[in-house]
Amino acid sequence: TIVFGGTTGTIYKYNIRENSLTSLKGHDFIIQSLAWCRERNLLISIDSGGILNIWKLPEFELISSTSVFYNYLWTVAIINDLVLTGGDQGAIWIYDIKEPDKITLKGKMVVFEEAYTFIPADSGEFFSTDPSKIRVIRKENNTTENSRHTDYLLISQNNYRVVHDLFKIKPGNQFHTS
Repeated sequence: TIVFGGTTGTIYKYNIRENSLTSLKGHDFIIQSLAWCRERNLLISIDSGGILNIWKLPEFELISSTSVFYNYLWTVAIINDLVLTGGDQGAIWIYDIKEPDKITLKGKMVVFEEAYTFIPADSGEFFSTDPSKIRVIRKENNTTENSRHTDYLLISQNNYRVVHDLFKIKPGNQFHTS
């Protein structure tokens, strides 16, 4: 079986043995990417309107759907119980699909030059391989803050554990940051 997406938001399933093509209207926009989770018989589809859908295979039953922050999505990948999406905002949005009917935002990763930053959705902490690339912005007036307090926040809240916990890294199997 070959599965592919179309420009009208349709997902196609071609059965090679039976030489048959079936289709399913799965999205309202162009399907940009599909990812198959073989271990759990799931198909992840994303579209150019920023929608992520999870389908149960082989039935093609829609289990759940979420909007990825009005982002024009380009690609999707699966790592363990995580779905990673990338699009035109320059961020990688990371979702937990341990329970496929309850897609949970875990955070976003921003990659720039030779560094990256992960910002969890449920924590005041973050991890950056280069904290000098991060700006602290006041919510009240959207201005950049530059002070000793800012330096303290960047140092005290930069915690590798948030990446470690997200990807469930085993001891001795560290991400290389340089």
